[in-house]
Parts: sequence; structure tokens; C-alpha cells
Amino acid sequence: MEILEFIFQDFWHWLGTAGLLAIVVSPLIKINFNINSNRSRPLL
Repeated sequence: MEILEFIFQDFWHWLGTAGLLAIVVSPLIKINFNINSNRSRPLL
């Protein structure tokens, strides 16, 4: 049972870390995408 508890603790820590990273990184990706799409418009 201790092994299962450790696995689930590790899983929730990983999930929380991934969630926080997704929240922090997603606006940066959107900003980069907007910059790239604005640069490509004059070329088209």
C-alpha cells in the first residue's frame, strides 16, 4: 500500500507541475504564434 501511495503522490505532483507549466507556457505560445502570423502577412 505504501508503494501505491508513493506512486499516486508522484503522479499528482507530476500532474500539477504539468498543469502549471501548461498555464504558464500557453500564453507565450499564443504570443509567438501571433508574432509569426503578423510577419507572414506582408509576404502573402
